[in-house]
Amino acid sequence: FEYFENFDNGSLSPSFQLAMLWASVGNTMPSTFWLIYYLLRHPECLAKARGEIEQVCSLAELEGEITQESLDKL
Repeated sequence: FEYFENFDNGSLSPSFQLAMLWASVGNTMPSTFWLIYYLLRHPECLAKARGEIEQVCSLAELEGEITQESLDKL
C-alpha cells in the first residue's frame, strides 16, 4: 500500500485508472455469471441461499430499509 500513498494528490495516470476500472469490471462480471450459472444448475444450493436470505430479510425489512445489522447476519 505504500506504493499508492504517492497517488493521493490526483496524480494517477489515465492508463492506471483505466486498468483499475477494467480489472474491477473484468473480474466481477465473470464471477457473477458463474455464480448464477451454478445456482441455476443446482436447485438445492439456490434453495439454501434463498432460505438464508429470507431468514435475514423479512418482508417488513424489504418494504423499509435494510440495515447493516441484517446484512451482517448473512
